Amino acid sequence: FKYNSDAFPSFPTLWENNGGKFVSFLNALETREVFDNLLNPVSRKYYPDGLSENQKRWDNKDVNVVLENYLSESSFDQPTCFFVWYNIRKDPNTSQVVQEVLDLFDSKGLLDDSFVIATADHGYLDPKRGYTPKRLKELNLTHDILVTEDQIKIPLWNKYPQITTQKIDSTIFTIDFMHTLLEYFNIPYPEESSLKPYGKSLLPLIDNDAEAV
Repeated sequence: FKYNSDAFPSFPTLWENNGGKFVSFLNALETREVFDNLLNPVSRKYYPDGLSENQKRWDNKDVNVVLENYLSESSFDQPTCFFVWYNIRKDPNTSQVVQEVLDLFDSKGLLDDSFVIATADHGYLDPKRGYTPKRLKELNLTHDILVTEDQIKIPLWNKYPQITTQKIDSTIFTIDFMHTLLEYFNIPYPEESSLKPYGKSLLPLIDNDAEAV
């Protein structure tokens, strides 16, 4: 699979077309290769010694080291969007890693003025269901083929300047993220696109607009 940026409007493209810069820090080799044109993986010059572009998986802490190198050696004279991707399946310390990256942005004076979304692509089957990695292999299935409650419910946390701390009990979708960001940053969705927008902005929901539920 190679993303066709000419066929599908994407947030990175719209962001950069409106004067922003987009850069990503990706744990997985296949992600860096497949989404190279879409997510603009960070230059190798920010890799620490011993970290290879060809490693299948980086340690999550390595992702933060690359990000820290980038932040330390870059100036931000234009709005910048950072896309940071970890692999949580075999790292019980992922929450700590995420906290470290928030602390890193804070130490650089970038956190308070940033819009932050922390989420996951999908959940993972509860082993109690009997679909262990071994069992899935026996059935010639992958974990993301089976749609269950623990698959489709994922963590979501976000913040932006002047937001009120709250917990919202409402069903939303990851396809809503793009339109939330477009509305917040006043970036228009291309009217000429043959692909009409799915999802909607979450800002009214966050602002307690009853009609948004």
